[in-house]
Amino acid sequence: MAIARESIRIHEKGEGFVLLIDGKMLSSPGGVPIVLQSRRLMRALAAELAAYEDIDVSRPNIYCLASTQVDFIDKGMGIQPEHVARIVLLDPSLKAVPPASMDVLSPVIEIVDAYLHAHGLAHPRIPALPEEAIEKWLGDSDTQTKQNIEGILRLACDIFGGISAAEHTVLINAGKVHRSFLPGLMLAKGAISPAEYAAAIMATLHVHPLAWKNIGTDQFRAAFEEVRLQADSMRFFIEESA
Repeated sequence: MAIARESIRIHEKGEGFVLLIDGKMLSSPGGVPIVLQSRRLMRALAAELAAYEDIDVSRPNIYCLASTQVDFIDKGMGIQPEHVARIVLLDPSLKAVPPASMDVLSPVIEIVDAYLHAHGLAHPRIPALPEEAIEKWLGDSDTQTKQNIEGILRLACDIFGGISAAEHTVLINAGKVHRSFLPGLMLAKGAISPAEYAAAIMATLHVHPLAWKNIGTDQFRAAFEEVRLQADSMRFFIEESA
């Protein structure tokens, strides 16, 4: 999205705040005016817009998050509860990591492991199978594995049932951009830090200079920092929307 900006001003409107760019109210890609309840959050949005010639609406920056909420969540077009269990079952963060990668990824895998363990569950180590084969694998699994996965799905559904609009917004963007649901849910509820989230995402995307040797160290550092900053924005959006 190109940004024209001879002037950028925050304006109080009702019980919220809007951003006037060259005298025109900032709107979402869907044409809905962006009204935020927190002046601090609007300041952050204004800072993003002032820092770039263009803003990438496909990345979870403040503008993208605010737009997602007004264009989708507020219109009841978010993730439907009946779809949550299948989304979690296919989440890459629940897939098994190749044994050869465990020496360097063990601390990263522990991020999701520890969260599940705190709820009396274990990481299921779901094999890397095509989507249509996962349910057959589950049907052929032993009782303990089935019960554990059923517990994970119940946990995710229960937490999802109580999330706020801002948390729902973050979940949609985590899924869209990072192909993540469970780490996104953990970040949304404050169970992990932005750095832990970034580490988990890089692992689920199979991007690592030592585990998969598919990226240089400098490139990995830059990619990690980008995801961590996006996670910072997502947490800030939730905290300032409360």
